[in-house]
Amino acid sequence: MGPAIQIVRPGLLTSVQDLGRPGYLGMALSRGGAMDITAARLANRLVGNPDGAALLEITGMGPAITVTARTGLAWTGADFGLEVRTPQATSHWAASHRPLVVPAGAQLRWTTPRRGFRAWLAFAGGLDLPELLGSRSGHLAAALGPGRLTGGETLILGAFAGQHTSRLDAALQTSSAQYDLAEDEAGDVVVVPRWYIPMQLPEGGKVISLQAFEGRHFQSLTQAQQTRLWQTEYGVSPQSSRQGLRLEGPPINDPAPPGITSEPVRFGTVQLPPEGMPYVLLAEHQTTGGYPRVLEVCSTMAQALAQAGPGTRLRFVPTDLASSQQRLRDQSLQWDAIAAGIAAKLRL
Repeated sequence: MGPAIQIVRPGLLTSVQDLGRPGYLGMALSRGGAMDITAARLANRLVGNPDGAALLEITGMGPAITVTARTGLAWTGADFGLEVRTPQATSHWAASHRPLVVPAGAQLRWTTPRRGFRAWLAFAGGLDLPELLGSRSGHLAAALGPGRLTGGETLILGAFAGQHTSRLDAALQTSSAQYDLAEDEAGDVVVVPRWYIPMQLPEGGKVISLQAFEGRHFQSLTQAQQTRLWQTEYGVSPQSSRQGLRLEGPPINDPAPPGITSEPVRFGTVQLPPEGMPYVLLAEHQTTGGYPRVLEVCSTMAQALAQAGPGTRLRFVPTDLASSQQRLRDQSLQWDAIAAGIAAKLRL
């Protein structure tokens, strides 16, 4: 068996993800995959992987993992800390949003995030799992692909994981003036660079503002209901999942909006069920729905939706097409700049 990772504890919810399965809505299967595609791509770039390599999505309290060989890894998204315990029981603390290389036998334990709710953890060489409909990801709602990790699993890394790690190791150590090298008594080296990429977390402090358009059935609401929808500060319920965010707050049901014929929905659609509490669809959403579509959250808000854990406060903010397109261009330029910087640092 080649290089592998062993799941000692799974944390709150850890699953295998990649870029998902686009193109199967006609088969009643939503894309699934990483809740934040950009963060997953960045994690893969940090270890020299292709954007679509399989990785782990960490939700809430992080997992504990042991690596069987010297391994390169990186994680992005929420502000998790990482304790690295080498075979000689020497502990090192590593920060997120940068690559690092850990020795064979190292035990890795991610903490509860200080900010945010989800992170994406990539290993050099990617996770080597069977493809199903063009993806290695677990669609938990559809019970398709690998399920949520429960502890005790051994996940094999890609066939060239050792070569990927060696190249990453060399790239990090050749510029020793820019890097911290932590070494224990047995000579096991943990390589952690001083540089890092900007943390991709939503702005707004205690309340996240979600830019949104009026949905197809927004006008079926009364003026009072429309005002309440825009002005209410909602909480995220613990009953939320990868299918959607269940919100908490004053209901909008006086009178209830009319029922409709089931029709297509998307990541970011805000439905209004009969109880009058908005429900925001996420990566594993159903492909059609019969509840009124009152709002459509902009695709540029995917990062914010992915980080909205229980207790997070949200509010919907109206936007227009021109503003949304400008945010999309700005995000694209930011991605290009970060990707170029990573390539330069790793000499790719």
